[in-house]
Amino acid sequence: MAWQLGELVWPTTLSLPIEPTSRQTLALAMDWKREALFGGAAGGGKSYYLLAAALQFADWPEYRALILRRTFQQLSISEGLLEMAEEWLGRQAEGIDTVNGLPTRWKLPSGATLDFGHCQHLKDRQQYQGGAWHFVGFDELTQFLEGQYTYIAFSRQRRTVDSTIPIRVRSTSNPGGEGHDWVRQRFLLEGETVGGNNYAATFLSDGRAFIPSKIRDNPHLDADEYEQSLADLHPYERAQLMEGDWDARPPGALFRREWFPILDAMPRVRRRVRYWDLAATETKPGRDPDRSVGTLYARVDDADVDFVVEDVEAFRMEPGPTVRRIRQLAEADGKEVEIWIEQEPGSSGKIAATAIARELDGFTVRFDRPTGSKVTRSGPFASASEQGRVGVLRGSWFTDWIRELEQFPGGAHDDRVDSVSGAHGVVAVRKGVTWDDLYPPSPPAG
Repeated sequence: MAWQLGELVWPTTLSLPIEPTSRQTLALAMDWKREALFGGAAGGGKSYYLLAAALQFADWPEYRALILRRTFQQLSISEGLLEMAEEWLGRQAEGIDTVNGLPTRWKLPSGATLDFGHCQHLKDRQQYQGGAWHFVGFDELTQFLEGQYTYIAFSRQRRTVDSTIPIRVRSTSNPGGEGHDWVRQRFLLEGETVGGNNYAATFLSDGRAFIPSKIRDNPHLDADEYEQSLADLHPYERAQLMEGDWDARPPGALFRREWFPILDAMPRVRRRVRYWDLAATETKPGRDPDRSVGTLYARVDDADVDFVVEDVEAFRMEPGPTVRRIRQLAEADGKEVEIWIEQEPGSSGKIAATAIARELDGFTVRFDRPTGSKVTRSGPFASASEQGRVGVLRGSWFTDWIRELEQFPGGAHDDRVDSVSGAHGVVAVRKGVTWDDLYPPSPPAG
């Protein structure tokens, strides 16, 4: 369908030293979108865009804006946002709350205000409790935790019933960083791509938009020189910064994507197990705990591979729904599939395993008490994978699964690795251990 660029709101009481690029103009005109992510590559004019977006409604006396970086050091670096604001506003507005000679708050001629802040730790989000802003901007969003973003962006935004100022959350970022995965999940899912080559954007559900901007989209930058400076980076870093490639990943320390052939059909199965690594941390707002993961894993015959990862189920649920989900998958897999459960040490691990076993009557349930570090336990599976002996049955779960493997052992999560490593250990190495083997009945009294 045809798409028309909205009217660009631009302040008249301020003189802004910027002529927006086509991509910046598109993003600045998206008042009807609650959330927008701009950028994706280095040199696309992200910081200029974010500061301009924060000042768009500066003519409204009641307007309040806030821009955040993860740390104050990032905020105050040379040619950073505080210096840029000083350059733009120093002769037009009153700068207060000065730190190291740079204002962190600006009172604009209309009475509107622009604040700068940082949120280094998750608990630091509480320091913004009590504040209220029409605009919240996050510079380099992938450096933030999801809990920081959602709390500040959505609990601190408000306006009066008669206000016409839009409520906006605007972010900039390159791929990579601690928050890469949640930002990619939030903004880069498939959506409706609109506009031509000059105004391409992706509109997502729930009022979100992603507007890519790369080096060549910024006519104010010497693109040739900047690309030359990026030429010596590692290929994955160059892909992230030059191309804005959100799928570019550092080579894994233990696992690599190219080790795993993708299969469209299952070979003849010799033995099949579903191995569960259960989440031990309760899901709470602002936290990013591990998931409960069940890997369906098979030893096969008459094939180019010896083992196949058939399916990976990963979810966060409370204990009751978790047990019911495990039962549902057991019924779908069939009674010939052994169910293995990794038991956490201590009495709580025994209690959890007991609860699950009671729900799985009629199935073969076995328990695993792994020893050694996670890296050590993953060794046999990594070795078989590097030799090309582990295939993967094509499925929608593969992208998240291989991403976690490639990041291991330095990634935010390792539950998928623990599950598949445990499954491989069972199928390739061990004989079964039953519940009675681990907890033999007490001898009769007397």
